[in-house]
Amino acid sequence: MPDRDIFTTLSPPLRGAAQSLVRAACGKEPELLPIAEGVNHLLDGGVASLHMTLRCLASQADDERQAWFEGFTHIHRSALNRVHEQYGKDWKDELLCQEAIRACGLGIRDEQYVLRCFVMSAINSAIIEAKGGVADRLNKRGIQLDVQELESHLAQLVDTTAALIARNPNFKRLGLASKFRSEVDLYGENLL
Repeated sequence: MPDRDIFTTLSPPLRGAAQSLVRAACGKEPELLPIAEGVNHLLDGGVASLHMTLRCLASQADDERQAWFEGFTHIHRSALNRVHEQYGKDWKDELLCQEAIRACGLGIRDEQYVLRCFVMSAINSAIIEAKGGVADRLNKRGIQLDVQELESHLAQLVDTTAALIARNPNFKRLGLASKFRSEVDLYGENLL
């Protein structure tokens, strides 16, 4: 009997990613290709506020002189909020702004850190914690979701995605799935 699709509330491009994450939560090694295709789908069209958010973070990282000032974090938060208000259009911009403000509050001004947190938040909100997503499915099975374990399984994918985004902040399509496709040898020894 073929596997039936249990993630009917998720959009079709995200279902394979959800199934791979459930396998990972059950102790098996996840397939990164379906998750990469899901992330491609999530980030399709780019993030409008990304370029300006990265510029804002870079300007904050350069200004170490004011790091002692108590209101410094508030200044950075307001700058990031202005970027979001001016350029932000959808849920991706909202997530990016939240992660940038969170990092700023922690005193972290590293764009790679912010981008990794953004990618993981996108996966978490759209696939793991979404209605009918991975967390719901595991809950129905009586399996406890260990987010840190899932994050460790996804570390390579998240790092690769963050690097691609940092390399081209004005992206419309990431092409992430091609990084995780395995090579097929059409001239292998076992072919006739």
